[in-house]
Amino acid sequence: MKIYHNLGTQSFYMCKQQSCCRDFRGLKSFRQHLNRSHPLVKSNSDNALHNNLGSEAIGNIYNDTEPSSFASTLFNLSEMTTTSDHHIDTYEVLEDIHVVDELIRTKNTDDLFLLPLTQISYTNIVKKCALNFISKLMMKPSVTSMLLQEIIDGVIELFSSDIVLELKSKIMPLLNLSNVSTKFEIEEMFNALQHPFLDLTTEHLRMKYLVSNDLFIIPKTIVVGYTKEKKTVLGEDRLLMVPVQGHFLSLKRNLKAFFELPDIYKTATKFMNESLSNNETMISFLDGSTWKKMRRNFSDKIVFPIYLYYDDVELGNPLGSHSGIHKMGCIYYSVVAFPPEYLSALENIFIAFLFHSTDRGINKVTNEIMFSSLINELKDLQTNGITIQVDSVEITIVFALGLVLGDNLGLNSILGFVESFNANYCCRICRCSKHDLHKMVREVDTLIRNENNYETDIILNCVSNSGLNERCIFNKVPNFHVVQNMVCDFMHDIPEGVARYDMAVVIKNLIDKKYFTLNQLNSRITLFDYGVTERKNCPPKINQNSLNNG
Repeated sequence: MKIYHNLGTQSFYMCKQQSCCRDFRGLKSFRQHLNRSHPLVKSNSDNALHNNLGSEAIGNIYNDTEPSSFASTLFNLSEMTTTSDHHIDTYEVLEDIHVVDELIRTKNTDDLFLLPLTQISYTNIVKKCALNFISKLMMKPSVTSMLLQEIIDGVIELFSSDIVLELKSKIMPLLNLSNVSTKFEIEEMFNALQHPFLDLTTEHLRMKYLVSNDLFIIPKTIVVGYTKEKKTVLGEDRLLMVPVQGHFLSLKRNLKAFFELPDIYKTATKFMNESLSNNETMISFLDGSTWKKMRRNFSDKIVFPIYLYYDDVELGNPLGSHSGIHKMGCIYYSVVAFPPEYLSALENIFIAFLFHSTDRGINKVTNEIMFSSLINELKDLQTNGITIQVDSVEITIVFALGLVLGDNLGLNSILGFVESFNANYCCRICRCSKHDLHKMVREVDTLIRNENNYETDIILNCVSNSGLNERCIFNKVPNFHVVQNMVCDFMHDIPEGVARYDMAVVIKNLIDKKYFTLNQLNSRITLFDYGVTERKNCPPKINQNSLNNG
């Protein structure tokens, strides 16, 4: 409605549902009225739209969308119910998703970024350079949308000032002897310079252009359940049902765009072929038995392994009184078919799924429901894969889930194990009891988890005797099983874990044997040349109490 009727935040809306004649200033109050006073309208949703917007507006809105689907998307009337006995109303928080739908419907892909500069008009060259400038700013975490808009407005003001006009006034008289077409072409070039951000001046126009040219993938909002929350309606606190949402970013679309970038596919295939010929040294996951066993199932296909990584991130102050309220659960992924120097680069690590951490849990939204969209995408990537064009040749690539990574708590939670490390059986790799873990120094083969004893523990259905809360939902992905996911987070387990206690014992022993003194060690730590990169990450001095306490 905002797009097609130029409606603002203070526009008037008149309700004609069931002979209602109330009017409202602003879409928010009108939406709340619809949810509160007309929640039972189901079959007449199309008529309601016609009554509120008029037949002419409906004709425009339904240009690219089926009437019934648009009505259910806009008002979601088919799902509205009331439960007056318990004072609980269904409350759908509708965001401005119609703006995103507009961006998708006006998709008009061009070849601006596929052609060489010699085949692009000067106006498009300026536009391409301006878009590259904007894209680089958008990728910087410190550049907010408000700051980006201020920068663009400043550049527009700079170019629209007398700088270009003065240059134009000096150059154009010199072209009087040139032919008309040349003079017109140069004049158009000056006009393009005066307006470098044409069609990119606002955030809406920029997003519209990025989406229409497949330069930005819009996350898909998925409703995974409903929960009760206290909301204030007309000054009265009421218990309402609100949707629990997750945000899914398509792996297929992102991987297709990624592998069609110059030299990406060639670099991946070269590294994969080198790993196949390497039978002596183990450099990466590709050289291990797990991947080699998995790869045999794709003998006639081009297959690349994928890592998933799960972790929580606190968006607010992690030490404040409101810590945990804004904690987000994030699932990232990376393709392991590249040399190590590329894998750790942030531009090669992609986001797959985002959700509110407190929404996930056994008694809330289960792992099976929360990650169902992600699981379906992983299965599709392994079965159908993606088709890319490299040097005008179509190539089909499939992707297999290699490993699921994360810290101990994160992995235990999404893989179906107990989330307390004080439990009787908390280990993902073995079935050793808590009592034996404190004394064990050697691996016992009979205690290692495998598919047979895993199924036995699932059937047993006793967390205290198995350490399993549920069957791992990632087992639904072909060629993957949680007992083969024998990975640990080295950073949390060693450098930030046991290494501190081990090194305290080692250093204390070396000092006792007179190899060096604590002052000498601290002097070396202070004066060591850490270089430009690690200068801000140098270790602190060691005090005697830390050594004594371990």
